[in-house]
Amino acid sequence: MPRGVDVCRYPEKLKLVLLRLNLSRSRLAQLLQTDKSAVSRWIAGRALPTEDRLRALTQLIASEVPDFSRVDWDARMEQFAARLGMRDAVANGLARVASSADPGPVLHGAHFGALVVGREAALRAAAAYRGHWRMFRSAFANDGSLVTAAFEIAVRNGALAFRCADGYFRYGGEVFCLGGKLFCLGAEQDRQDELVMMILNSVNWPRAGRLDGVICGIAGDSGRTPGAMRVVLEFVRDGEADADENERLWQSLSSDARYLYDDDPILQEAGTIADKLRSRVAWPGESHGDEHLLRVPLDRSLSKGRDEP
Repeated sequence: MPRGVDVCRYPEKLKLVLLRLNLSRSRLAQLLQTDKSAVSRWIAGRALPTEDRLRALTQLIASEVPDFSRVDWDARMEQFAARLGMRDAVANGLARVASSADPGPVLHGAHFGALVVGREAALRAAAAYRGHWRMFRSAFANDGSLVTAAFEIAVRNGALAFRCADGYFRYGGEVFCLGGKLFCLGAEQDRQDELVMMILNSVNWPRAGRLDGVICGIAGDSGRTPGAMRVVLEFVRDGEADADENERLWQSLSSDARYLYDDDPILQEAGTIADKLRSRVAWPGESHGDEHLLRVPLDRSLSKGRDEP
């Protein structure tokens, strides 16, 4: 039996590792140069890895969790989970789900352990992004118009949440932080017939002042055409601790959501943001020029911290 392994809890700890690294049993076996059946025996508690395999597994975890070492294997389950940044996984029983023969909905399976990691990372970074924002994007109709919408990021129910109102539709969902990006996954709140996703470039600054990335959704045309385009969020103000006052300010910001025309004061204030949104880098379209922008490279990102030069 290898030193530094809690025999009784090792299977549960290994399940957490699979979630944390977003690995299948087969992929872990490949990385450790062993058989999938061996990994299955470890998870079932019928065997333990050899010293060499445990050393390789520890190094693999350390590549994602700084300073993780053999000593960490001896920690209590709650401490081990916290060390991996997976405290919620223990509370929600995701480690058990990850090893089940019938894992249930895919979003709760082992392949989506990234949601747990991303949720905790987003909460840690919440102070940089909380507040009211003004969103700028092209219209999903792809008619060359620009749209402004109200956007809020706030901590609610133990998660970093967002909501958005563009004057026609209302969206809401959760923000996940992974790989230096903010992933906003949400749904239309009235009809409940559409999902929306944004991937935003984050900032290495105490407080974000502007964020940009890509938004994916569907148009309101008869074909419900899917599309993706560049989106920019410009910080407006911090949210209010008083719920009623925060809602009043939110409604005020939402009332400004609209299509933007060339002489619109908001568009004039946006300046270069509008020019960036109007850039067309994609394949030619048939009816309205080029199709929507599909990439926002980091070296051309507009994301920046507040007061950052």
